[in-house]
Amino acid sequence: DGRHHVGSGDDHVEVVKVLLGANVDFSLTYGVYGWSPLHQACWLGHECMVQLLMQAGADAFAVDKRSWCALLLAAYGGRANIMETLLRDWVSLQDERVQGVIQQVAPHPQI
Repeated sequence: DGRHHVGSGDDHVEVVKVLLGANVDFSLTYGVYGWSPLHQACWLGHECMVQLLMQAGADAFAVDKRSWCALLLAAYGGRANIMETLLRDWVSLQDERVQGVIQQVAPHPQI
């Protein structure tokens, strides 16, 4: 119903912790783009929320309706801190999916 998106999009870490404790499914997508809470947190640059969702088992490579993963959204959103967090703590540069994101972003030097 979108409650999990309100908490993650508004960076309400304590609200999301309560929802996680109540076993709310944070893999559900919502909205016109089909974003998960992780997509939304990455796009908005909410680093603490990204960490919390990843610790809870969020999938950094789950894609939205446009086939964009959270790492790609962070890149296009100019969220270097989020990209660094994901790459440092949660995904490997050796992962072929990361290489795919790099290939998508490379033609856009403004990112």
